[in-house]
Amino acid sequence: AVAQSWLDLLGAQGGEVQSAGLQPLLDGGREVGRQERVVELAPQEATIASSAPALCISLGLYAKGLELLKRQAAPDPWLLTQCLLKAGDRREGAEMALALARAARQRMQKSGGISVAAAMELNNAGYVLADASVNLEEAKGLLEIATEALPLDANCIDSLGWVYYRLGEMKKATFYLERAVRLQVGPRQPDLYYHLGAAYAAQGRPARARSMLRTALSLDPHHPDAQQAAEQF
Repeated sequence: AVAQSWLDLLGAQGGEVQSAGLQPLLDGGREVGRQERVVELAPQEATIASSAPALCISLGLYAKGLELLKRQAAPDPWLLTQCLLKAGDRREGAEMALALARAARQRMQKSGGISVAAAMELNNAGYVLADASVNLEEAKGLLEIATEALPLDANCIDSLGWVYYRLGEMKKATFYLERAVRLQVGPRQPDLYYHLGAAYAAQGRPARARSMLRTALSLDPHHPDAQQAAEQF
């Protein structure tokens, strides 16, 4: 999983603008157009303006997220990378992810070691590549470095399991994805349960797959990938 959930980017933003603009998206994503209206009416609300793409990504609306990011003077590189990979130019998205990873590794070389921040950047790069099923061997290499540096981090372990899933190595995928679920700290993450459910489904273990997908949807009823996977059961 990406080390920082896109929804973590929302922050606390009170007032009528938030209740009018953000809540409809969180309630199902049927009124995404209203977010643009909110941003237009309240350009001074920087949190809301910057949060709109993250909200779209959380709902699987990658084309809309990409459209909103391209309007920003300095879009978040990780959000832009994910949107490009999922809904736009996969080649450009892959190049951007690898460039961000190279920058992190260069900082590691200069400092003589790997920091938590650098490990998380490698994790993020590897995860977005794996999630889009591009440059999988390079993604695996990045995630192996991240996981070696942070062997108890649930997000890194989940990412490594997910790249093995994309590579079709289900035994390894399940090993890491089960470990990631066990090592969660704080609020449970729906992506981790979705990934494990997908791996169980690929192994022909429908009961376990169904259980994990139900858990993912109980945590995020609008999780687009979990919804689609659950339709098989």
